[in-house]
Amino acid sequence: MSDQFRGNSGQHRGNRAPPAEMVEMRGNVTGAQEDGSYTVALSNGLQITASLAGAMRRFGVVVSVGDKVTVEMPEGQPSRSRITFRHLA
Repeated sequence: MSDQFRGNSGQHRGNRAPPAEMVEMRGNVTGAQEDGSYTVALSNGLQITASLAGAMRRFGVVVSVGDKVTVEMPEGQPSRSRITFRHLA
């Protein structure tokens, strides 16, 4: 079979940028908005807005004000942060 019919099998990525380094931080949820995003006070003193990660939405994890959470965000872009884990204690 010739190469033109096989497809590129993921070798060519087009014009997409390489993935950014992700930074994980812990914080407390201080507020919840109607659009499904949460205000999180991080351990370093910053306050960011974060949404739930896809796996947390899929498995129905409920996050409420006062919960301790782990937030993952691309380095230098706190506006794209997501909550990846809810701590029990």
